[in-house]
Amino acid sequence: DKPITTYALCLPGYEHDERKWREMLLKRYAFEHHEYEVSGKDFADALPRAAMHMEGPSPHLGCVLLMLLCDRIAKTNKVVLTGEGGDEFFGGYLRYGQWRKLGLQERLSRILPLGLVPKRPPFLGIHRLAGVDAAAYGGAYHDLGKMRKLFPELEPAPGAREEVSRGAGGFLDRLFAVDQMSYLESLLVRQDKMAMASSVEARVPFVHLPLAKEVNRIPRKVMAPGRGETKPVLKSISEPYLPRDIIYRRKVGLLLPYKSWLQDENILGGHLDAVAESNSRLSAFTSPKLL
Repeated sequence: DKPITTYALCLPGYEHDERKWREMLLKRYAFEHHEYEVSGKDFADALPRAAMHMEGPSPHLGCVLLMLLCDRIAKTNKVVLTGEGGDEFFGGYLRYGQWRKLGLQERLSRILPLGLVPKRPPFLGIHRLAGVDAAAYGGAYHDLGKMRKLFPELEPAPGAREEVSRGAGGFLDRLFAVDQMSYLESLLVRQDKMAMASSVEARVPFVHLPLAKEVNRIPRKVMAPGRGETKPVLKSISEPYLPRDIIYRRKVGLLLPYKSWLQDENILGGHLDAVAESNSRLSAFTSPKLL
């Protein structure tokens, strides 16, 4: 009986800002839309507060923007719906389009002597996944080797992801299991902490248990054919309601202009000293020469 209220942040002038995609929907539907501009300075100023509310390390700095968005939402609403869970249940990450390749790289990394495998494309994936569970880490880090060099004392030990993966069947089943039972939990915790920092309750319709059970009954190879496709079932359901340009654009994740922000002492660069200072908790785990 009234328009749906929607909220979003935008970064004016940033090449990956997604406002143009939202405008396509606003032309199609009569949303009561609220768009808020944020800057690198807003991000940097909010980072310490977001870190405090996270209560632990997080590799996903998008949580800072989530908190800033919830600050705005809290002025008019206390409950919102969000889309977490769509990628984990419907196979939305790039790894679901390349799961056959990832599975092959994992097998080869276990049977081939790495000294005989060239460190150049198309063999880099074999080196990157050597010694790790590809279903657990295939999409977690761009380069585990670089992470080990920067943070030699923070070598990830086998844990929850590997345990979930071992309990599943084939490689594709392992991917879905890790994302739904391990990775999704971290997303929901981050979202809940950032929303609660603003006294907002974020609800997640995709993670409704009866829906999750129905979706998981669909054969895995229908959900993820492995031909570069991601979320084919959800996309086909969406076609009557959304522009095809939005549905079939490549997923890019949350890209932010970290490089320019870090190069500016008045923006994010002002926080860099905290990483290397002797009294920093993180500095005890880092390689100072590389920093």
